[in-house]
Amino acid sequence: MAKITPTVHDFSFANWQGEEIKRNVEELLILIRANFANIKKINAKDRTFQNTVLALENSGKEKINNIYKISILLNVSPDENVRKVAKESLSLFESEMVNIEYDEDIFKALVDYQSKNEILDGSSKKLLEDKIRNYKRMGLALDKDKREKLISNIKRISELSLKFDKNINDYHDFILVKKSELKGLSNSYKANLKQNENGLYEISLEYPEYIPFMREAQSHEKRQELMDKYLLKGGEENIEIIKEIIHLREENASLLGYT
Repeated sequence: MAKITPTVHDFSFANWQGEEIKRNVEELLILIRANFANIKKINAKDRTFQNTVLALENSGKEKINNIYKISILLNVSPDENVRKVAKESLSLFESEMVNIEYDEDIFKALVDYQSKNEILDGSSKKLLEDKIRNYKRMGLALDKDKREKLISNIKRISELSLKFDKNINDYHDFILVKKSELKGLSNSYKANLKQNENGLYEISLEYPEYIPFMREAQSHEKRQELMDKYLLKGGEENIEIIKEIIHLREENASLLGYT
């Protein structure tokens, strides 16, 4: 396989601002909606693996990478407004995808193709089975009230998940260490640390400080203290978010008949 060398252009998304982020999400949603509409237009007798199952799998292929790029900006952009717009745009995308994918006609299209009992190879057969199973898990076989409740729960879980990740990314804390507790660390590492008015060094939870300290610092007590803080990233709010997500997932399992 030929090695692909990234170019400067491949990282141009790092300069995206709010309008570019919003536009990329809108364009992807338009593309997916159009491809879903084309799939639904096909007559049952004319359905094939390529024009139904594979077309559904590839419905956003041309632009889906832009969602991953926006996710990167959400997590690492130094611009607070870019992170804010990225979060809002990803939340909108996930919410809209729930609306797009909860489509009885698409589910029927998959079932119609499956009923033709065409012989498929291993990977194609698995893709079809996975698609059918996923749509059933989305509640397409439920009555209207239960399905609407399931959709509402899934949207809420999506919102909470984004908030959970953002809380971790926005969380800032540190430990204080004496000079003697920096044994094992390089001079260049120590030179970049902040010191408070008492001459103590701050070791933050950010990657450039956290990882070297955990790998090289000789002080077991301080490594433990730093790790304990790291495991609490996101704070108390994330604990409440996890509780709500668990409750919603349990409710969804019940709606789908798994409990």
